[in-house]
This record gives sequence, C-alpha cells and structure tokens, in this order.
Amino acid sequence: MLVKTPASTNMIIYRTISFLQLILIFLLRIGYLTGASIALYHYQENPIVTIVVAAICLLFFILSGSDEIIVYKDVVKYKSGSILRVFREWKQFNMSDIKTIQVEGTYDTGSELRGHNNNPDNDTFNNIKIHFKDGSVANFTTSIYIEKLKKAAFEIGKLIENSK
Repeated sequence: MLVKTPASTNMIIYRTISFLQLILIFLLRIGYLTGASIALYHYQENPIVTIVVAAICLLFFILSGSDEIIVYKDVVKYKSGSILRVFREWKQFNMSDIKTIQVEGTYDTGSELRGHNNNPDNDTFNNIKIHFKDGSVANFTTSIYIEKLKKAAFEIGKLIENSK
C-alpha cells in the first residue's frame, strides 16, 4: 500500500544509487543542452526546424533522470529523477505491509555502456512488483540496474523475514 507519512528517521539500510548512471545522465543532459543551443544558434536559417529540435532537446533534458530505491528498516522509498517536480514520482511503502517483492529485467551497467541496440534482449528498464499483505500489487518500471534491484529486493526480503 502506498503510504504518505513523514520521512523515515531510521538509518538507510540500502540505497540503489549508481555513480556511473549519475555521470551518464549528467553527460546526456549536457548533450541535450548543447543540441538545443546549436539548434537555436541556427534559428535564422530554418526557424521551424530549429524550434522543433530545440524543444525536443529541452524535453529530453527535463525528462532524463536517475531512479532510486532507498530501503530503511520500516519503509521503502522509490523516487524517479527529473528536473521538474511535475515529472518526479515518489512512492513510499511501509515494510509491515509488504509480503514479497519481485524484480525482473536485464538492464545493467554493461547494457548502458554497450548501448541497448546491440542486444535486443536488453531493455532500458527493469520491472518491480511489490505484493502486499492485503492482496494488492504495485508495479513500476525503472532504469535502476538489475543487480542493484536484486540487492534491494534481498535486503527487503531479509527485513520482512526478520519481522515475522
């Protein structure tokens, strides 16, 4: 179940932050701004194409971001990164409500560095399913690497097992 409680004051048990992913997102954002700047520089040559290209670059700049899962002793938090608040997604789940968690996918560091077009089996997203004790299920898609998701699921599983 989705809960809206104040931020957990417990110590962080696991965090899925990836510095490689943060660096790549930063470089992508610089590239998007550069593309928009170059397009706008050529505004006099072709205004319509320039506006379209600049708008697409700025849209990608705004939407790009890094997702993160933070595991506390009593709460699991999920946040998707974006520069604008409108596009940010925050979810918080009480550990006592979670029955099981499943992670699926193949997106990892290697597919990020190789490029996902080289291997058709590699998507750019992984899936998370959280099953709750009341029978409901929360599904979401994330760009967090699969090995980080598996570690988060393992830590959550340990906390669920210890709370029994």
